[in-house]
Amino acid sequence: MCLIDSKPSLMEFSRKSVNEYVAGVVEYKPSSNANPFKRAEINLEQYLNFIASAQRQDVDIIVFPESTLNSVPSNRTIAHQTTTEVPDPSKNIIPCNNLNLDRSGAYNEILVPLSCAAKSNKLYIVVNLSEQDKCTSETQAIANDTRPCAPDGLNFFNTDVVFDRTGAIVARYRKYNLFGERNMNTTKHPEHSTFTTDFGVRFGLFTCFDIMFNEPALAMVREGVRDFIFPTMWFSEMPFLTALQIQEYWSFKNNVNLLASGASNPMIGSGGSGLYAGTRGPLIKYMSIPGRDNNKLLVAKVPKYDNYIEKVEEDHVEKQIEKNYEDFMYEDEPNMDAFYMKRDEIDKYTSEVILENYSKKLCNGNLCCKFNVMSTFLNQTVGKESYQYRAVVGDIERSFSGVANGGIKACAIIACSGSDFKHCARRFPISKNVAPRQIFHKISIQGDFPAIQEVFTMPNTLTHAMAPLTTNSFLYEEQTQEEELKTVTMQLISETPIDDLQTFAIYGRDFRGDGKIFTT
Repeated sequence: MCLIDSKPSLMEFSRKSVNEYVAGVVEYKPSSNANPFKRAEINLEQYLNFIASAQRQDVDIIVFPESTLNSVPSNRTIAHQTTTEVPDPSKNIIPCNNLNLDRSGAYNEILVPLSCAAKSNKLYIVVNLSEQDKCTSETQAIANDTRPCAPDGLNFFNTDVVFDRTGAIVARYRKYNLFGERNMNTTKHPEHSTFTTDFGVRFGLFTCFDIMFNEPALAMVREGVRDFIFPTMWFSEMPFLTALQIQEYWSFKNNVNLLASGASNPMIGSGGSGLYAGTRGPLIKYMSIPGRDNNKLLVAKVPKYDNYIEKVEEDHVEKQIEKNYEDFMYEDEPNMDAFYMKRDEIDKYTSEVILENYSKKLCNGNLCCKFNVMSTFLNQTVGKESYQYRAVVGDIERSFSGVANGGIKACAIIACSGSDFKHCARRFPISKNVAPRQIFHKISIQGDFPAIQEVFTMPNTLTHAMAPLTTNSFLYEEQTQEEELKTVTMQLISETPIDDLQTFAIYGRDFRGDGKIFTT
């Protein structure tokens, strides 16, 4: 934890007294320039433009995405030149005031302009970058890390860096759960990196794939952190793990604020940013749309956690949500056909076709779920395709794109683009030729899950437009029945029938299955 001990000013007292803060998150597609130095220069220039825009909107803190500033090292020789050293936050260094610092690792070229931007615009800035750090037997001993250093004496990290309003570096987090980043190192143990602002909010830092694990993100929730910063370059996956799904429902389940900033590249499945206020849902969110300029700054007033129970704040937030939905989600009906999606290993699940009125208990492994569904079938539209639906239950261990293994416990209703199970969690190639045939009036899914820290469950929904249902469309409850057992219920409570359902689920991670070797 990195704190700046200084006597608060009158302005700081004022900021602490208000019930909200203004946050901005950036959806950004990085430059594709072939020269890594020119690429970083272009990205930095765009960052500075976003920062200036944020200052004009009275933003207190702005967050940028993962891996969109300097280059992720493709080889160690190039990495020596394109990565940057990052000072220890405990030293309270202001790069803007130290223009003669060691230039090794492009230190001045990246950190100084950002520090000066934070100072001149008087706001907090959070960036993710590729960091280099000297590795010696002495530094490894201090870190209690028995792993040997590389021959070139350097470690490379995927790192979040925080600048305060004075331009000082006040926090640093090195990503622990890598998603196949070549040549990147991790710390021996996950860092619980937090910082406290002059507006009285303590933030925790974690990055992208970290959101799927117990450490460090959930551990910080248990430690009482209530506001989180989440730079990401997410690769969306059907039917449970598109970017907006995982962001919104992680925030919802933990009832914490989440500032999520996503890198944009729809053709490879990346995109999705938002500001989320726990069980009250998104304040503003955006999903990159193929073929559009998706570089956007999303700004919203975020309620401080201590004021969640204030009804007046609740009303204010709901009105703001409505306005932001009009502005960003979406201006018109988006065409998401070209947005690339990975697919979950749902072929391991137990499944059954859902009829008009469906009541059944399905089991897979040690997990059983009860489904109760009321739906209506419409007449088939000539020349149109229609989704079919299945109830599925999975208690499995799966691979995350070959970079990690993990346990999953899920009960769901999912859309299928054909009659066979292999068509589930797949979209029709041309959405304009799709018409609804089965509409849902009521859904209830209930299952018994282990009530232990190693099992994390949350609600999960998705529409054909690749956006979650509104939070007032469902009811999610967890009730402990006996020692180490909880009953989880997910109900559709929408006043109007749902005709564009893609996913409606209880989705859970079983961390006890992480890292296991399994056969497919």
